[in-house]
Amino acid sequence: MLLMKPMSENPPILRQRRWTTKELLSLGFQYYNRIPAVVMARPHFGKFEIDSQLEKLTGEGEYMICYDARHASVHHVEQVPSWPVRADIFDKTYARWNVDGWQPNSLEAQLSLQGCQPYTKVSGVWAARLREAVLVQSLESATPVAIPSGAWLVIGTDGEPYGMEHNEFKGRYTR
Repeated sequence: MLLMKPMSENPPILRQRRWTTKELLSLGFQYYNRIPAVVMARPHFGKFEIDSQLEKLTGEGEYMICYDARHASVHHVEQVPSWPVRADIFDKTYARWNVDGWQPNSLEAQLSLQGCQPYTKVSGVWAARLREAVLVQSLESATPVAIPSGAWLVIGTDGEPYGMEHNEFKGRYTR
């Protein structure tokens, strides 16, 4: 559980910065490894807008748009959960999915027809489950977003903060 001050009239806003391990541990963060899984991804240049569970993600420039097509409840490619990763961060944190005998499921096959290739995230993250809402300025948000109590506050490889719903986080990361 993150030991941060709850939101008040003038709450602090977490932004991308260099964090030390000591700082993260003192705030209640722990390091989580990525559960190996295929992520379909394609390059995107220019503007984008993606509605995620916690916020509207927007940006412009060179990004990779990632898709998690493992969800059994999703039947159409438009419903596949997606998120943007800045291209330079993607290059540091993802690798080609190279599992012998892997066959794409129907959604992954549809995504490959749209220019996606299979990757896997190879880096872990620092994260803490929130006891109180926290304001975060993620790389892909136009304005700070309140990450609610019960969600996970995640710090990425380049010190970028973002939020994830509990079930989504537990499906992607493990101690």
